[in-house]
Amino acid sequence: MFWLICAALVLVIALAIAAPLQRMRDRDAPSAAAFDLRVYRDQLREVERDLDRGVIGTEEAERLRTEIGRKVLEADRRLNAARPLRSGGGMIGAGAVLALLLAGAIGLYLYQGAPSMPDLPLSERIATASTIYANRPSQTEAEANAPETPAPEIDQEYAELLEKLRETVAKKPDDPQGLILLATNEMRVGNPVAAREAQQKLVDLRGDKVSADELLRLSAMMTEAAGGLITPEAEKVLARALQMDPSLPQGRYLLGLLQIQNERPDRAFPIWRGLLEEGPYDAPWNVPIRASIDDLAWLAGQPDYVAPPE
Repeated sequence: MFWLICAALVLVIALAIAAPLQRMRDRDAPSAAAFDLRVYRDQLREVERDLDRGVIGTEEAERLRTEIGRKVLEADRRLNAARPLRSGGGMIGAGAVLALLLAGAIGLYLYQGAPSMPDLPLSERIATASTIYANRPSQTEAEANAPETPAPEIDQEYAELLEKLRETVAKKPDDPQGLILLATNEMRVGNPVAAREAQQKLVDLRGDKVSADELLRLSAMMTEAAGGLITPEAEKVLARALQMDPSLPQGRYLLGLLQIQNERPDRAFPIWRGLLEEGPYDAPWNVPIRASIDDLAWLAGQPDYVAPPE
């Protein structure tokens, strides 16, 4: 029965892909990742239709949604790095691409899939997410394992000024203005760890008078220094900032990112949806949110969500 359903799904998906491929002979062809996204979204819609018709049960539908949803996120990440291709082979080229996609999808599923795998209940998925959350690396470990990024080129005069600033702050470690300038400029030249250290000293110096913005800035620098991972230490600082000012948009963005990193799209989606709908439309955090919100909605069980226009 399972393979009969799979065959029907493959046929429906093949027909859905073939017609657009024929119409795109003289236009830019999307990348393989784009095709994968269409395939996976069609699969999700087909799961809903099969559930409504009683072809599959609720548990099977939930397992398929989770499996396909993870593939959607992976395809979306690959799509961002993919370069557009040119189509020019007519129906022969379309047929070749279609055959390649179907063969690759079937082969990948036979290699990595599990048609007889039992359902993964919601309680188990939440338990898995809790395990990931509890086993995050510390700030020190994350910084040690963070990938190195090339430093931006700076002119000699700016480099000399920055070195003088470092020397001045070393002589006057209790000068808040010097620490603010040092943290800002260390980030500017691609030294997130040094920036985090300067901002941490500023927060310690402020004591009980530290502001929500200063805490948020420290949390963001800690995340940057950890290679984009929100560590337990960064989360604690972020929580302090949001406790002081729950409306901080960048803080809410980081909170949503934290939920995504720990496989809780159901918690991340309402946070990011709220930011997107509140605007402004050109807010810097809206760029990564818009790139992921549709797929995040699918994973959060909101397949009918439509993002507000730009």
